[in-house]
Amino acid sequence: MNQPVVGVPQMLPAQIIDTSTDSREILKHARLAARRQKLHDWFVVDVDAHHVETVSWNEVVQYIEDPVVRDQALHFHKDRIGRSAMVSTAILACATRASAAASHIKQEKLLAADNRIKFLAVLPYNTPEECERIVKETAGKAGIIGYAVPSTRHAPVHHNKYMRLYRMIEETNLPISFHAGYHWDDPSLKTVNRFLGMHALGFVWPNMVHCTNWILNGIPVRFPKLKVIWIESGIAWAPFLMQRLDDQFLMRPSEAPHLKRLPSEYMRDHCWYTTQPMEATNRKALECTFEMIKAETQLLFASDWPHFDFDLPSEIVDLPFLSEQSKRNILGLNAARIFNLDPTPVKQL
Repeated sequence: MNQPVVGVPQMLPAQIIDTSTDSREILKHARLAARRQKLHDWFVVDVDAHHVETVSWNEVVQYIEDPVVRDQALHFHKDRIGRSAMVSTAILACATRASAAASHIKQEKLLAADNRIKFLAVLPYNTPEECERIVKETAGKAGIIGYAVPSTRHAPVHHNKYMRLYRMIEETNLPISFHAGYHWDDPSLKTVNRFLGMHALGFVWPNMVHCTNWILNGIPVRFPKLKVIWIESGIAWAPFLMQRLDDQFLMRPSEAPHLKRLPSEYMRDHCWYTTQPMEATNRKALECTFEMIKAETQLLFASDWPHFDFDLPSEIVDLPFLSEQSKRNILGLNAARIFNLDPTPVKQL
């Protein structure tokens, strides 16, 4: 029996959205909702809509240049080998090369389909030299508007091995983003025994840790023009971290010698955040969060399509405490500024 997808907008007439619902039907009704809200002349950018590479894995790995690694990648997906083997050098090479291959296939296939499609080139963060090569190859290419790092990793973002990479990205005037995700093997989360708990904590925890290291190690000071985005962690965590870091910094400022201002000020002025999944059950707390992160200029709309908890632009449009200009900024104009996009709406046929 098909299960309802809890949390998504139940907008289809005479039925609910479940695991068998055709995504085209959902999108059709999303377009109708946009028309009802008169968003036809608004510039809307979805910062986090997913292309799932595993669906087209066999096509992706064909872009891997090394024939041995390419063959291993094909068998890795086909055989679903055990976790113990996944730590081998060969499989790590597959993961690294597959990240680059995914970028190539997106450039050649997805971008060619529609000039409104843009993407963040994925960086194989465990191999800084490969990251640098990808930045060199992709900087300035049409459709590539920034760089993405999966946040589920233990490499410290403040390690010296990444400093040259950050300088290179800063010089492109494109942002770097950290996209969160849950990870059942994270030692700090292994005691969580419900998916609900893992989903609630797992998408927040890695970005909280990385953001803490990013700020306290003075990355915004060392690279003042480097734009960083924290993706798919919601936004409720930001006020907590701002207050907690400020409190501790004022007692031990010598441990963050780069900082000339409070940590919260760097989080407010040098970081961008995406909306999804926006914690909206407490309207007063949400309004306070928007104020603390300076949402009018630092918040970017994200749907997280096609995941079960995706959001529509109405999540922002329906907020009564926002001005129309703030809504326009969050839904698209902030993204136009950070990604260097032309905010002129594209006319639909």
